[in-house]
Amino acid sequence: MDFSYAYGKYGTVSWRFGIKYPILIAGAQIFYSALPFYYLFTLWFVLILMWLDLNTDNKEGTGVLLVAEKNNFITLSH
Repeated sequence: MDFSYAYGKYGTVSWRFGIKYPILIAGAQIFYSALPFYYLFTLWFVLILMWLDLNTDNKEGTGVLLVAEKNNFITLSH
């Protein structure tokens, strides 16, 4: 089992610009049509921050990344 923190310093900023602020913008009906232009300018920035968050060792964070693997043992029963 592999455990690490996610949403460290890069992930938190990425979450704000990629999810939180667009939801706030979409909540205001007047600015709803501005979302495609917002993502046009922020998408690559957000994607780079997400990549940095996944590829750095976060000592602390607001999320948990847990990977568990199943052993594929074959058992023969009579």
